[in-house]
Amino acid sequence: MASTVLPNGIIVPEKFSRDWYADLYHNWQELDNLLGGGTPKDGTLTIQKNGDTVGTFSANQATNETINIEVPDVNNGTLTIQKNGDTVGTFSANQATDETINITVPDVNNGTLTIQQNGTTVDTFTANSSSDKTVNIQCADLTSNQTVGGIKTFSNAPVVGSINLDGKTIDTDANGNMTYDSHIVDTIEEQGDGYIRYSNGIQICWGSINRQSACKNVWGSMFESDAISESYAKSFVENPAVSISGNVGSFAVIIESNNGSNTSTPVIYLCRATAVSEVLTSTARYIAIGHWK
Repeated sequence: MASTVLPNGIIVPEKFSRDWYADLYHNWQELDNLLGGGTPKDGTLTIQKNGDTVGTFSANQATNETINIEVPDVNNGTLTIQKNGDTVGTFSANQATDETINITVPDVNNGTLTIQQNGTTVDTFTANSSSDKTVNIQCADLTSNQTVGGIKTFSNAPVVGSINLDGKTIDTDANGNMTYDSHIVDTIEEQGDGYIRYSNGIQICWGSINRQSACKNVWGSMFESDAISESYAKSFVENPAVSISGNVGSFAVIIESNNGSNTSTPVIYLCRATAVSEVLTSTARYIAIGHWK
């Protein structure tokens, strides 16, 4: 049988011919080379965990091999986000999805603290200031003897100690009692036209009673004017002690007993031995001393 030519041009020798056996041998060699020349391969598979070798397995190994890789449990702790103690959101350690938690922060205000001494601004400090500030207010040291010139007013809480005022010593004890040159004094709480009030509660009021009146009302063997009185510049808490003097020429000034109040003087009368129908201007002066508190 002659050789056969395939459609792709390959010549197939006649079966069992010399060329046919030569091609068969050649094909067996190609297959042997493809299969490694008939020698089994023995490559090694190395199993690692975090870079460290756990075990190996060879390709031509005759026995089974079990390699156990210890995998730690995956924890799932929860992170809780709070704002001022109230929960805003949570996020778990093994969560599969992303989470966005928004905390709204209020605007930071920036008010100004103004520090004054006796109404005059010493310094200011803002609430949102980035730096510390020290404001020093200068005050007089009254814990030791001081020399003060001119007119000074001391008020509020008593200060224990002594000061020298124009060569005279003013001492104050823990109870607020004050002496000036060894004489007991008190501070003025309030004063005005016709009155003065001291911090110890004493009040003095003074003034004039100016009236036009005749002296023709019969009073026994004498004659008197109409009743005359005057309101105090400031009221007392009780009836004060009152002294009244007259400046009316030929008249006498009589104070009516058991009269007067904490707001006005006792009633007075102008008196004389003979009647006078003519209306005359009379003046009486008074001074009242009592308590205002």
